[in-house]
Formats: sequence, C-alpha cells, structure tokens
Amino acid sequence: MMHAIRAIFGLFVDDGALAVGLLAWTALIGLAVRLWPVTSFAVLGTALFLGYVAILIGNVVLAAHAHALRRR
Repeated sequence: MMHAIRAIFGLFVDDGALAVGLLAWTALIGLAVRLWPVTSFAVLGTALFLGYVAILIGNVVLAAHAHALRRR
C-alpha cells in the first residue's frame, strides 16, 4: 500500500526542477504583465503556453537521458 502511495506522490512532486521551472516562468510572465500593460494578453498567453511546453519537453529529454545512463 505504501509503495502505491509513494508512486502516486512521486508523479506530482518527484521532479522539483520541473516545478521550479514552471513557477519561475509563470512569475516572469506575471512580471511582464505588470511592466508592459499595453502588451496583448494573447501574446503573453501564447508566451506562457509555449514556455510551459518548452520546459516540459526539456524536462522529458533530461529524464530520458538520465534513465538511459542508469540502464548502462
């Protein structure tokens, strides 16, 4: 039972770098909203989404690389 709980918990908090990256990107876009109020929300929303996608892809690539190194 504890193994299952740890596995589920690990799905959400296992990678701190992903969480920090997403929070930092969100804060940066939030700061941009405050500093450049004339910037379209569509532009900032697109930047937010694309940043999330880039962070997620980077995280998956790094995790896959680390997994491949462990299998050797």
